[in-house]
Amino acid sequence: MASRPVLWTSAFTSGLTAHLAAAEAGADYEIRFISLRKGEHQGAEFRAVNPKAQVPALQLGPGGRVITEVPAIVTYIARTHPAAGLLPDEPEEQAGTLEWVAWVHWWTASALQPFFAPRRFHPDEAGVKQAATARLREAYAHAEASLEGKEWIAGGPQRTLADLALFFLASAHRPLGVALGEFPRLAAHQARVAALPGVQAALRREREQG
Repeated sequence: MASRPVLWTSAFTSGLTAHLAAAEAGADYEIRFISLRKGEHQGAEFRAVNPKAQVPALQLGPGGRVITEVPAIVTYIARTHPAAGLLPDEPEEQAGTLEWVAWVHWWTASALQPFFAPRRFHPDEAGVKQAATARLREAYAHAEASLEGKEWIAGGPQRTLADLALFFLASAHRPLGVALGEFPRLAAHQARVAALPGVQAALRREREQG
């Protein structure tokens, strides 16, 4: 029997979006967690998988292709599990979904990474964190406005990759000290996504990592 694909990730990092997508798609993947705090992403085992030493990474099989970067991974998951409905077939709707995935990926780099690793950006650690929090609020305000009259962020009849990506971004409100109650539509969206069965299963696995 061929080995299952392995999704390498670290709990409650940007890999969460890929984990949620795999769970909602019902993908038969092994979910393999590594600890960034312990530096396991810099170890020889993981660097052999992804020389960039970043999670997530989707290893399709022993000696097989490795897909990195969240937008690429979640698109692959959705395209290989079409029955899950995570990516619309219609080109315009598909582009709208991927636009949100890419948008979240960009805000992760521009707001979350500076907050959690401020010295990589500037010696003024407090200033970097303050600016990152302000940028996260800016992102939340945009999502809040975009959710007007919508149940799902891309505007379709069911959840898509866009909603899973936004869920990850909105989950950062606690460590960055932003009250999600300031953004009621976003808070309601967060609750809807959190209630999805696949999302609940993935979050349980993430929490088990401590």
